Amino acid sequence: MNKYLSLLLSLFFVLEITGLASPGSSESEQISSDISDEDKRNSGVFSNASSANPDSPFNNQFETVESNVQTRFSNQQGISAATSIYEADSPAEALKDDSWFRNPAVYADYTYATSNDSRAFGLDADQHDVTFGIDFETVYGLVVGMLVTYSNMDGEADDIPGLKINTDNETVLLSWYISKQITDWLFTGATLSYSLSDLDQRGGGLAAADFDIDTIGASYFIGAAKNWDRFGVSSTVSYSYVDATWDPVNQVGVTNDFNQSSGTFAWRTTGTWFVTDWFDVAVTYKMSQIVHENFATVAPAGTNSDDNHWGDVSIKGTVYPNQNLSLFTGVEYTVFNDNYEESISVNSGVVYNF
Repeated sequence: MNKYLSLLLSLFFVLEITGLASPGSSESEQISSDISDEDKRNSGVFSNASSANPDSPFNNQFETVESNVQTRFSNQQGISAATSIYEADSPAEALKDDSWFRNPAVYADYTYATSNDSRAFGLDADQHDVTFGIDFETVYGLVVGMLVTYSNMDGEADDIPGLKINTDNETVLLSWYISKQITDWLFTGATLSYSLSDLDQRGGGLAAADFDIDTIGASYFIGAAKNWDRFGVSSTVSYSYVDATWDPVNQVGVTNDFNQSSGTFAWRTTGTWFVTDWFDVAVTYKMSQIVHENFATVAPAGTNSDDNHWGDVSIKGTVYPNQNLSLFTGVEYTVFNDNYEESISVNSGVVYNF
């Protein structure tokens, strides 16, 4: 009997934190009955940990790694502004060089993102990400690196009368990556990531929701870069996998962990104009497609994200004050995403090459 009671309480809690139950509120019950199962499973508190969120810290870190590797190999071709900050071994020379640490670079950046989730119980959120990283060349022409991101998301779901819900999510994310130049213009690489999140949800007359979230992510990418005259083009395709385990903290009647996982295919293409020897402008389009997704709790599960593809358009300017230093800033806007009325981010940072 206690087993079934515990299961019932767990189910009721999951329904509560997704906005599907509000004790004593017949209006909210009627509204809930008009919301699709897709919205119930993918809205509110769950959207921040999902790859379906364009501003997910994992999505941002995967893109940062690909961008850094893409820039490093593109710059090896030696043109204009890129030439002034990077002098690397050719692939053949790199294979002959057995030193394990050479041509290091350190970088740091800050991203502010704001989004308006148009789904029922969707979070209208502000997010701040701070990232630090290092990479370098080592034996066999490999490039290895590590980066750490601190992310804070503060969201509010207030589209249902009487059910205003506030969510705060703090995440620390570590990523390690390795890459290699295959030819003068072709490169490949992989990443491994781990994050720990502390998520708190309050409001709406609902039970408080506190979770510790452990997430593992991995990606593989292959790309090409080619420069000529004062222009450069680079393109990368990738597959990434993210698996999150949600652990309820000090919640009466809730003892079961639950899991959320997804696999995403992405294609990213950048065109760069080397305006002068100290300044360039890059325009990027990235297409993301969730190819599989799983969301398993005590609540009914099944087909998951109701919007599994979107695009990101961005423009970035980079200034090179001297041979070793580069400063950049850019803006990114999400398009073709039915879940979000608006999702925009601004990113600024610095790279120092030793």
